[in-house]
Amino acid sequence: MPFTPEEVATKRFLVRTRGYDRTEVEAFLRAVAADYRAALVDLSHRFEELAGRERRLAEAEQQLVEQVRQTYETVRAAEEQLQRAGAEQPSRPPIAVVA
Repeated sequence: MPFTPEEVATKRFLVRTRGYDRTEVEAFLRAVAADYRAALVDLSHRFEELAGRERRLAEAEQQLVEQVRQTYETVRAAEEQLQRAGAEQPSRPPIAVVA
């Protein structure tokens, strides 16, 4: 189970005769806890930013799908109109294009 910044900052160790300097260890743990807390806050902000980008991407995708649908409907209507116009007009020979 991961430690919280508070657990790191308040961790106490047994005191032995030839151990580390208690004040130095506690100061180091407080510094580590502060860095850890800052990293958690930064990570939280990045997750929020990512969620916002994902929402904007989903919205853009929906808009694109709608634009494609509208374009398809426009092309389909134009095609039907051209087919009706072609059925009403007598057939003409193709026009030769000279380059």
